[in-house]
Formats: sequence, structure tokens, C-alpha cells
Amino acid sequence: MANKSRILQRDAFSFIQYPKNRNEANDAKRAAKYPNVFLFGIDSMSKMHFHRTMPRTSRFVSQEGWYEMEGFNKVGDNTLPNLLAVLTGRTPKQWRFKCDVRLAGCLDSLTYLWDHFRHAGYLTAYAEDLATISTFNYMKHGFIRPPVDYYLRHFLMVIEQVAETKMHQGQIYCVGRRHSFSYILDYAKQLIQRFVLEKPKPLFGLFWTSSCTHDDFRGAYNFDEPFVRYLKQFQDTGCSKDPL
Repeated sequence: MANKSRILQRDAFSFIQYPKNRNEANDAKRAAKYPNVFLFGIDSMSKMHFHRTMPRTSRFVSQEGWYEMEGFNKVGDNTLPNLLAVLTGRTPKQWRFKCDVRLAGCLDSLTYLWDHFRHAGYLTAYAEDLATISTFNYMKHGFIRPPVDYYLRHFLMVIEQVAETKMHQGQIYCVGRRHSFSYILDYAKQLIQRFVLEKPKPLFGLFWTSSCTHDDFRGAYNFDEPFVRYLKQFQDTGCSKDPL
């Protein structure tokens, strides 16, 4: 009874807020016609290494209705040039000619894949773990304005500061009571529940994780089982007919 104020455990939860100023009739029509698009990325992962270290996930996404990006090949060192190739269609030489990503406003001036989806009436989302070394912020200025409708970075920055963290291979592996990547995949699950099942709206999301694989060649072995478990949960919602 003397320890009433002692904290036994602490956790953090994100919540999907309903968007403002949406045309519900148009959203319903688009949701019935347009496929929802979810991209899941694992940092520092080649195709061969993926099949070798994540066999359960590899077998799962080989099912009908799931797709691997067969043409995704490395175009430069580090994550940024490779992810920008996917998101902007630009080579490192092309986006460096446009502006210096270390300067404020440069990243905001580029046109991204999610911008095309937004113009087509989609809600957009982007989530990435390891906020301290995230793709668009490590040694760079980052975005001045949120690049998507649902941007998890600020939530992750706060919880990495206030929650207890566990390090592995120099990176934040656990935040609070959970693995870092679980916040990313839970966010994807919440978006699916909110805008695929409850209030159907066309949705594009990119969910990127680095915490298991960035500096650990064998880290993906530990990631295989939980990742495929999340994919099965997404499939159980009934929305896995056409995910990417």
C-alpha cells in the first residue's frame, strides 16, 4: 500500500483522427472503385537476403493478391536516394540538380508518389520507425510541412524521448514495452480499420521499418515471425485482395 504511485508499466498509443472537409459521397464512390494501396518496406534488405532471412514472410507474400516490387534495385548509398527513386522517379543526379536536401524546403519542393494519390482523392499516410535517424531527417532538414495526411513522425519523436528504450546494434530496438517496428505496423492496422472497414475511403500508405535490419545483417531473422503475423492480421480484415 505504500507504493501506490509506483509506475509498473508505461505504453504509448497513436489514434487515427477523422479527416476534416471530406466529401463523404465522393469518398464512398472512390472506395468502391479504387484499390487501397499499402507499401511495406524493410531497410537494408536485398531480395535474396529477404528470402533467406524471412522465409515465412517470403512464402506469405508469394500468395495471390500480394506483390513484391521486382524492379526495385539499389541506385545509391544509404536509404534516401533509393527511397526517393521509388517515391519521385528521380535519380540522385536529378534531385540533386533541383535542390540540396540539406536545406530547408528542398524535400517539400519534390513531387512524391503519395501526391499523385492525393490528387486522385486518396488519403495518404507515411510512417517510419527510428525517428532519430529517419530517412528524410538524418543530417537533413526534413519536411517543413507534413508530407501526407497521416504522418507518424512527431508521435515517434515524443515516445523515443519519454519512454524507456532498449538499444541493439546501436539503434533503438524497443520503445516502452514494444518493438519499435510495432508502432509502424499498428498504425497501418489502425488506418485499415478506420478507413477500409469503418468509414471506407481510398487510402495510400507507406510503412518503413529500419530498427531490426539497419545495422544488423541477421536482424531480419527476428523480424520474420512478427511481420508475417501482422500481414495475416491485415488479411483477416478482408482488405488483402489487392494490397501492394
